[in-house]
Amino acid sequence: MGILTVGIITKPFSFEGNRRTGNAEEGVKKIKEAVDTLIVIPNDKIFNVIDKKTSFKQAFTMIDKILFLGVQGISDLIIKPGDINIDFADVKAVMTNSGNALLGIGYGAGEKRAVEAARKAIENPLLEENLDGAKSIIFAVTGGHDLTPAEVREAAAVVEEIIDPDVNFFWGMTLDDSMEDEIKVTIIATGFEEQSKEQILKQPQRDILGRPTMSGRRESENFIMRGIKKENVQEEKAEAPAEDLETPAFIRRSLNKDKK
Repeated sequence: MGILTVGIITKPFSFEGNRRTGNAEEGVKKIKEAVDTLIVIPNDKIFNVIDKKTSFKQAFTMIDKILFLGVQGISDLIIKPGDINIDFADVKAVMTNSGNALLGIGYGAGEKRAVEAARKAIENPLLEENLDGAKSIIFAVTGGHDLTPAEVREAAAVVEEIIDPDVNFFWGMTLDDSMEDEIKVTIIATGFEEQSKEQILKQPQRDILGRPTMSGRRESENFIMRGIKKENVQEEKAEAPAEDLETPAFIRRSLNKDKK
């Protein structure tokens, strides 16, 4: 019918057994025949962003949030007008008959916010693919009216270190008053070879001051938490005890509802 079709799916935990894993792989093959591009999130990847005290309910809430942000990230590129626009034709050119895809969304704040946002977008620990080997890329930057061309160049440079020089590259930029000194980078990459599975960024993750983080968990929570409206996050922080602030805001809300 010529309709662009994007699939976003999860795969079973490895402890669910070979039969279930095999059934899932067969399902993935069949889904690939019916969609233009497929974003795969293995359930095992959730262990990259949780600790031993995280409940199943909280873990699945995180996975659901990632799925939501993935759909929202794609739809925003198509629906929301940009100052340098990425339109549906660009999205269709990148995603039509393209196989597996990577979708990354990263937020940055502070002096190195552009680099931080770009790194978080490409280091998403929940996805099965990475930028290495991509043949087509959409690169979109969103920021407030203080966003500068130099910052867009800095964010793009992070991506350019990884991608092939001959990649089919589309980019866009949107000014959004609600960003308030933050930058968001959205990346969609497609055209991967099946064997391109290796992690591409081996260096430890760092905070905005360049210091190594204790683990990848805090960086990953940023990707999840920033999908919540800013005013809701601020309201939740005010209500929550200090020891609860390590838990993402949308999870605290869920737990508070259960208590009521």
